[in-house]
Amino acid sequence: MPTVPDIEGYSELIWVARGGFGSVYRGRQDRHGRDVAIKVLDVDDLDRRARERFDRECRAMGSLSWHPNVVALLDSGVTEEGRPYLTMDFVEGGTFADRVVDAPLPWAEAVAVAVKVAGALDVAHGAGILHRDLKPENLLVGPYGEVLLGDFGIAALEGAGRTTAGNAAFTVDHVAPEVLQGQRPDERSDVYGLGSTLYTLVAGEPPFSVDAGTPIAAKLQQVIGRPAPRLTGVPDDLADVVSRALEKDPQRRPASAAELGRALQAVQAAHGLPVTDLRDAGSTAADGSRPPPAPAPAPPTDDGLDAPRPPVDDRGDVDDRSTISIERPAAVPVPGRRRPRRWLVVAAAAVLVAALAAVLVARTGGDDGETAGDATTPPAEDGQGRPRVAATVDVDAQPDGVALTSDAAWVSSRGDGTVTRIALADNEPVTSIAAGGAPGGVAATESAVWVPNALDDTVSRIDPASNQVVATIDVGSSPGAVAATDSAVWVTNSSDGTVSRINPASDRVVATVEVGPYPASVAATDDAVWVADFEASTVSRIDPVSNRVVATINVGTTPFSVAATDDAVWVANNDSGTVSRIDAATNSVVATIEVGNGPGGIAAADEDVWVSNIGDDNVMRLDPGSNTVVATVPVGRIPVAVAVSPTAVWTADNGDDTATRIDPSGG
Repeated sequence: MPTVPDIEGYSELIWVARGGFGSVYRGRQDRHGRDVAIKVLDVDDLDRRARERFDRECRAMGSLSWHPNVVALLDSGVTEEGRPYLTMDFVEGGTFADRVVDAPLPWAEAVAVAVKVAGALDVAHGAGILHRDLKPENLLVGPYGEVLLGDFGIAALEGAGRTTAGNAAFTVDHVAPEVLQGQRPDERSDVYGLGSTLYTLVAGEPPFSVDAGTPIAAKLQQVIGRPAPRLTGVPDDLADVVSRALEKDPQRRPASAAELGRALQAVQAAHGLPVTDLRDAGSTAADGSRPPPAPAPAPPTDDGLDAPRPPVDDRGDVDDRSTISIERPAAVPVPGRRRPRRWLVVAAAAVLVAALAAVLVARTGGDDGETAGDATTPPAEDGQGRPRVAATVDVDAQPDGVALTSDAAWVSSRGDGTVTRIALADNEPVTSIAAGGAPGGVAATESAVWVPNALDDTVSRIDPASNQVVATIDVGSSPGAVAATDSAVWVTNSSDGTVSRINPASDRVVATVEVGPYPASVAATDDAVWVADFEASTVSRIDPVSNRVVATINVGTTPFSVAATDDAVWVANNDSGTVSRIDAATNSVVATIEVGNGPGGIAAADEDVWVSNIGDDNVMRLDPGSNTVVATVPVGRIPVAVAVSPTAVWTADNGDDTATRIDPSGG
């Protein structure tokens, strides 16, 4: 239980609960002699700009208090300890989550609740406020049984400083998939949350419900990669509306909360039910008057931030309560500042997309073998013999993988379901090839390019001569990473803990190998196949002759990717901030090298190894002879993948939809 804060004008504070952004207390507002709820936020070190943004947010929230379905904001300020607080009506009726514990709501009642919440949301959106945590737990039961939308705390804190614990929270059960993929949330993200909430009120469980103890990565895969199940036991037109609200693509959802509310009103009318008033931003009161106008969105401050809007770089961690926690760094790390500790990057559909989620936590040391290298190696100077960026190429949305052939770089883009072919001769895109649903990686030989499609449970084979998909192969569930040799193609299936082996001569799966609980990456040579398991923090060695696992090796925490040469295997351990080197002859870790902030992609050649640091937006070059970092090159934002050839190094930069080419010699 936290220490009770000291707040002028309030007394008899009693801790009630822990919320996503702080602690909630019941207290007495001395001036008015009433009980109130006080939410004290886990934020300190408010500078002038942050305080101004916080105050603007509170004013905007206060402007919503007229709405009958919004918990009224009564007051705000800063405690004696320097933490912001919000004071609201104390609502004792519980939540709609409590109501569905014993039995779901009748669908007609749930629809009426959702219409009222849709109106409240639309008014909030008009004031420039996103809720961002729509769920039954935030729908309170008022004193007369009415629904009250509460907990705008996440929106209120936006831009208000750094959290003491480093976390804001939203619930995986109801968060929109694009938010998990690192995209900026908007009104349609709240529409998804309301659709998921309505589904839960009627079905008694969220759309993506898993058994207790199921790894959080498995739930994330479902939210991102699987179509939402259709609501059953209700009229078809209602099921259609809910399915539309739960579309993966925000553009396919209702464009606004009001539009969703009107669609639900149409369902009520079609079935002879009383039509619930939709008190949205354009509504009129019973006496014909208009509600108070929402304040104009606050102008950007001189630091370029618009307070009501969330930042682009939301990165988060997951806990065993199926809640995503978001760390909001004040800025990208720059030289001279204390280096952030580490980023935990969680799975996005079948591959681990760094933009999905990352959180700063305490840094740990290496595990096996000697520790070597210097994670603070400064960027190398451009010049002869030193690597430098030679080109930055725009590609399709959310690039997640990159592979090289003798004349091309191939970049898979999850957001557009495509693969971009870039000519190495001039670093210009040649074509964009439709691959499948959410391609998360890519591998290439001179005769074929292989792309796993997480949403389709398939692998596409692209013919580089024609730039056409010439085969589509069914594999396991949620394929994410792929490695290819001339004789075999290996694909990780993250949902079922297996690796599929494809024979490129027949385009058929010829073996399925069970590995760890969450295979995230695979590398292959003619003699061995290496699979990094994100959840188990291991690397499995598969014998390609017997198609069996012959060794399991402990590495650093949450290995994101793996690369292999004939004699060494290199593993990027995202949570540890390290690279593990495995001796292929002994299947043992022989060195642990500290690298940057959230290592993501890794690629290996005989002469050097390259690792991309997601949190630092750079690529490091490792010397296999000394197991040290010898150069650092800044690249695009969120470099999640890297590939190497004798003449070039390429990264896929998920954060700015680019691919970066590095000249390893400096040219």
